[in-house]
Order: sequence, then C-alpha cells, then structure tokens
Amino acid sequence: MPKEFGNWNSIYHIFRKWIDWGVFEKILQSLVENSRKYFLVEIDSTFCKVHQHAAGARKILGNQNIEVSRGGKTTKIHALVNEHFQLVGISLSGGNVHDSEMAIKVLSKVTLEGKKILADKGYCSEEIRNFISQEKAEVCIPDKSNAVVIHNFDKELYKSRNIIERFFQRIKNYRHVATRYDKLSNCFLNFIILAAVMIQI
Repeated sequence: MPKEFGNWNSIYHIFRKWIDWGVFEKILQSLVENSRKYFLVEIDSTFCKVHQHAAGARKILGNQNIEVSRGGKTTKIHALVNEHFQLVGISLSGGNVHDSEMAIKVLSKVTLEGKKILADKGYCSEEIRNFISQEKAEVCIPDKSNAVVIHNFDKELYKSRNIIERFFQRIKNYRHVATRYDKLSNCFLNFIILAAVMIQI
C-alpha cells in the first residue's frame, strides 16, 4: 500500500474488524434500501482465477471456497443483482460447484415476494422453480433443450438478463476482484461488496 496510508498490517487488522462488524454489508444494504424500489432480481455466477498467493490458509479453516476446475484453481461468485445494477445478495463457492447447487441458498438472502426472478438455463430445475413460486415470485427461466416439461417464460423480460453480465464486468474492472489474492473467503467476499458499493456511488 502507499506509505501515506500508514502501516499495511494495521490497516489489515482494521479491515478485518470492519468485516467482523459487518460494516461493508451494512453500507451495501443501506444503499439498496435508500434507492428506488426494485422488482427484478437476476441470479448468475462468474469465475475468478485464484492467484498462488491465495494459497496457504490454515487447513483447520477449510478450503476457503478454492477448488480445482477446468481453469485451474478458481472461486465462483454467485450474485443477485436488481435492475439498478445493485448487488442485493452474494455467496461464494469453489469453482467446481454447479450454479444450481447454490441457487436456493443465494435466493434465500432476499425477500422475493412480488419480484421477477431471471436466470439462465443453468438454473432450470423443478426444485428452484418451486422455491421461487413458494416465495410468491415470478419465474423467468428458459428450459434446457432436452427438457421434458416446457415452461412458459417472458422472452422480452429475459432480454434484461444482460444487466448481471454487465455488473460482473464492472466489478471485475477492479484487479482485486478479477483475480483472487485473498487467503480467506471472508476477506475476498467483502472486497467484492466494496467493489459493488464503489460502482454505485
């Protein structure tokens, strides 16, 4: 870090305290609550390459959502974004975890009632559809090409799914998000939240 910022170790300890206190999550939540109402929730994921410096966390802490996939060691960001490019829910997993395995966990982070949920074919499962319906939200997910049961969905509304892709592109402009350097998942997660806050203000 630049010397004028002070001792890097002291700053890191303050950053860890802020994580424990939920400072970044509260800032993000406040921005969402104080902005315009939203009726659209898009869910998707993106891979982040894990740098070699991210290795070395204590084994007792688990794998820290770092797994081996086709791209080598990766972490996957699972996000919920509304129509205003605001992050409203987030979770991490290893890069080898399928999107559908994390869908309900991530969707459970927000109130879905009265909203429209957009997702790609990777989220096309009866379990996910039933969960969204039980939460009194509208499902907008296309069926896979080999689906036995064909569901209707709003094709015009589905065109708005580019919003979450653009959101990922914006936060990955930050080098610390595009490549994971953090040993601890909690630190990496909060850097992502910080990036999401930065693109809103």
